[in-house]
Amino acid sequence: MTDSGFQRYGITYLKELVTAMYKHQNGNPVVQYSEHDDRKTWKEAFFSDRDGNNLLREVVPLTRNGDQYRFIHKSLLEYGLSLAIFGPGQRNEDTEAMPSESRRGSTSSVLSFESLSSTEDTTTTGDQSLLDSPLGKRNLVGERSILQFLTERAQQEPVFKDQLHSMIERSKSDKAARTAAANAITILVRAGAQFINADLRNIKIPGADLSFGMFDSAQLEGADLRK
Repeated sequence: MTDSGFQRYGITYLKELVTAMYKHQNGNPVVQYSEHDDRKTWKEAFFSDRDGNNLLREVVPLTRNGDQYRFIHKSLLEYGLSLAIFGPGQRNEDTEAMPSESRRGSTSSVLSFESLSSTEDTTTTGDQSLLDSPLGKRNLVGERSILQFLTERAQQEPVFKDQLHSMIERSKSDKAARTAAANAITILVRAGAQFINADLRNIKIPGADLSFGMFDSAQLEGADLRK
């Protein structure tokens, strides 16, 4: 395996791991793993020595003390989750051109909190990728560090910024997009996006933080802005 290939697998391992840690233990940066007790659990996929996991763990900022693994700092766990949502330099055409592939060869979305049913068309749009990511599965308003990472990404990556706007629009008709839309508008407001005269009628963004946002003359009829 080339150095670049190993690095790619290492980043995928990191994103899968932090996504699982937020799903199964609410972002606790410490994982206790027993080879005997944790067979056939989510932990086995990451902390057993199969599939080269022992090598991949070497490139992830984890420390080990007995049967406990932990990130050397919680901010690294939080940064990993932001990568699972949208990484620096990520492009919409990358996600549209090919199905998502995990280090285990799966063509399902490896970063989804929930399994997706298989379809004849395995092409994943950028919007759907965001919806399947942690952005669409948990409200991030209380996660200050993660929001800061994503705010900086929205300021630097026009593709990501456009996808966030698209997610807000999608919430008008798609109930499944509401959590992602609430996170999206929270990130955009923090990134300095202005919604002056914007048509925000019927958007559904319960739980969003709109503090200090610019919404002068915005149309908000039918919008769900509950905190």
